[in-house]
Amino acid sequence: MMNTFLSFGTSVLLAGLPTVPGMLCLSAAGQTPARRAADILGVRWSNPPKVVNPLAAHHTYHSAAMKVDVGYTIYLPPSYASNSVRYPVVYFLPGGGVDENYDAPPLLPLVDPAIMTGKLPPMILVFVNGGQYTRYYDSLDGSIMMETTIIRELIPHIDASYRTLATRDGRALQGGSMGGMGALKFAFKYPERFTSAVAFYPAMLDADANMKRNPELIPALFNGDKTLFAKDSPAAMLVTNADNIRGRLAIRIVIGSEDGLLEWSEKMHASMVKLKISHEFEIVGGVGHDFGPTGIYRHQLRALRYAADHFALPQPVIGVGK
Repeated sequence: MMNTFLSFGTSVLLAGLPTVPGMLCLSAAGQTPARRAADILGVRWSNPPKVVNPLAAHHTYHSAAMKVDVGYTIYLPPSYASNSVRYPVVYFLPGGGVDENYDAPPLLPLVDPAIMTGKLPPMILVFVNGGQYTRYYDSLDGSIMMETTIIRELIPHIDASYRTLATRDGRALQGGSMGGMGALKFAFKYPERFTSAVAFYPAMLDADANMKRNPELIPALFNGDKTLFAKDSPAAMLVTNADNIRGRLAIRIVIGSEDGLLEWSEKMHASMVKLKISHEFEIVGGVGHDFGPTGIYRHQLRALRYAADHFALPQPVIGVGK
């Protein structure tokens, strides 16, 4: 198996993925009340795990924007309970059809010993609820406010509830598939809030491709207006905010050579080259979407090292007492 790795300085969901439940339209008595976007897209805002994860905890925060409690899973490093240090945070955005519990069980048994043995520095990991198939957008009807709740509610909640390094110097985004798209979108739109973004096999399909593969998505979010979907996409945010991204944000994309989403990652790579935005682009040979049952987690450990390398952590002051 051969990997293609490209590092640049200044230098779709797949056809087989599930679609979401359809919309109700007309009844014999006339038009039924419109269903909310959150109902159409099957959002479940809090999903307590059926099996307790000894390395993580499931909690909720209240979203004033949506008037619901939203779940998240959090990992605290082994040293958290025994000192008063503030820690950097990596936010994991899940892919479509899964929730805030999906990535923690397979990943944390690798992360925890890596931190204990010094292969990774201590950090907090937050596994976000991505709302199933929301593509991390805010819907016109207000029932899905994924961008608002993550940027303006979840992150402030984490900073207020835990000992975080509550600046961009200690904050990073990562995610896979839909979550990879969301990580790039938020990092490109808010480069003043994050030091790095890593996207695994990001689902950066354009509006037309989304309409073909998931015809309920854009009607549910934007009443069918594809321009609203396109103008807030990672591709659009990259161009709009290029001057603020360039030289400030560390960006890495990892995708398999057999992934049906490769076309859109290649387009993003070409756009970043054209805009002279530093980034890393790796094509992993011989693998498709999700990298198989275990293959992605080795890459995720490398991604955490990448995030750690771009945190700007405060240095201890030698010779000064507490």
